Amino acid sequence: SLLSFSDSSQASLPLTYEWQFADGSAPSVLPSPNHVFAATGNYPVTQIVSNSFGCMDSLTQVVPIYPQTQADFVAQPNRGCAPLTVQFSNQSTDYSNVIWDFGDGSPASVIDNPTHIYPFPDSSFVVQMIVDTAGVCADTMTLTIETGSNPTADFIVQPYDSCGPTRVQFVDASATTNPPLAYF
Repeated sequence: SLLSFSDSSQASLPLTYEWQFADGSAPSVLPSPNHVFAATGNYPVTQIVSNSFGCMDSLTQVVPIYPQTQADFVAQPNRGCAPLTVQFSNQSTDYSNVIWDFGDGSPASVIDNPTHIYPFPDSSFVVQMIVDTAGVCADTMTLTIETGSNPTADFIVQPYDSCGPTRVQFVDASATTNPPLAYF
C-alpha cells in the first residue's frame, strides 16, 4: 500500500527530517515522503525533526495496513421459475464485513451466506455484494438472477372424436410469457 505522509511540524527555523517506517526499509529524509508497505500489519512510523540548534522532537503513530479484500460469491440456482429460492455462498477473502443488495427492493442483508426468495416472475435482478476490511479496503461483485413463469400445458386434438383407424393431429396450445418452450 502506498501511503503519503505530510509534515505538520511547527517551527520558524529550517528543519531536518527523518522518517522511520518500521518495515526494514531505509529511513526517508524528505519533509513529506511517500512509502510503500509490502505486507499487512501495524507499523509504528516515527518522524524525527531537528533544527539548526540541535533541538529535536519525535512522534510515533501506528499505521495499520490491512489486506486487500476480494469479493466473490456463488448463487444457486441463478435462474428458474418464480418463486425462486436462491442460496448465496460468500467465497470472498480477507474481509470482516459483508452487505448484500438483492436487487429487488427488499432490505439489505449482512448475513454471510443468505437465502433469498424472488417472488416476481419474468424478471432480472442484479445482486450486489460489498465486502470490506475494517471499513477500509472494499470490493464489490454483482451477479444477475433471472426468474421466469411456469408455462401452462395445453393442446387441441383434431379431430377430437373419430372412428379408427384415423389420423389425428395434435396442435400445441400451451402458454408461456417467456418462450421458447421445450417439448418432451
